[in-house]
Amino acid sequence: MNENALLKIISRMIFPFVLLFGLYIIFNGDLSPGGGFQGGVVMASSYFLLYFINDINMLSVKQILRIEKVLFLLLVLFSFAGVLTHGIPFRGMFFSEILIFKQINLMVLNIIIGIKVTLGIVGIISIFLEEGEL
Repeated sequence: MNENALLKIISRMIFPFVLLFGLYIIFNGDLSPGGGFQGGVVMASSYFLLYFINDINMLSVKQILRIEKVLFLLLVLFSFAGVLTHGIPFRGMFFSEILIFKQINLMVLNIIIGIKVTLGIVGIISIFLEEGEL
């Protein structure tokens, strides 16, 4: 067994754990340090773990950037939803006096930010890699 095959096997074995750790950081961002950005970076690194081992681009850069733009609009709309419900921006859609609604609001924002950061980093680095291949 050569070194490259061993690296592929180990990378495929740790990929689900790195992805799960990124999701853990995103979902616990409202209770502990971390959140959408940190979890998104970990999830993007798990994608590149497989990308560099397989040398196969699994996603199209145009699709990644299109989905990221939609997530940005969703993030802005969700952030300003408090204007419609409370008259105050960045307060969330729900009543802020109830703790469970605060946690739901933070969790939704962390999920949106985590997916957006993941796609943004994957898109940026994929563009650099494609330009380097020309």
